[in-house]
Amino acid sequence: MVRIREAIRSDNEGLLSLTAMTPMGGDISIRIDRHPDFFRLLDRRGPSHVLVAEEDGQIVGMVSITRVTVFVEGKRESVHYLGDLKVHPGFRKVGLAAGLLKAMHRDLLAADADLVLSTAAYGNEKVLPFFNGQAGLPRAMAIGVFKVHQLLPSRRRRAAGPYAIQEEPEH
Repeated sequence: MVRIREAIRSDNEGLLSLTAMTPMGGDISIRIDRHPDFFRLLDRRGPSHVLVAEEDGQIVGMVSITRVTVFVEGKRESVHYLGDLKVHPGFRKVGLAAGLLKAMHRDLLAADADLVLSTAAYGNEKVLPFFNGQAGLPRAMAIGVFKVHQLLPSRRRRAAGPYAIQEEPEH
């Protein structure tokens, strides 16, 4: 029987394993490698809460929420960012994603969440029913399309260019 509970730091290996086997689908497949610490990215984003679905000691699903600062109509606002919705391939189509999202929705209501943001890869049809209010979840409203440009590493060795890579302070 699957049980939904709050994740703890010792769940790290199970979360990394589930993340590795469940990239976000869409027109392209996207996976963020969180090794060696699944929680590190969430810690960098802000205060976070992760729910896991567990069966017989194995993590078979997860979802996260993080409190982040964004600009809404030019003003800094603290909102929630929903992410990391993952379900083990062997547990799909049994309502596990809906169960995780409903549990997180209850937690968000208890926390008086006002605005929840989420993103999905273009063409990710599997998540659309949840954005459209499936399983009694609130309907989402599309606010835009984000075009992300990345420089991907090349397998060819190249001489170092005149560029310096540095981390910018928060802004």
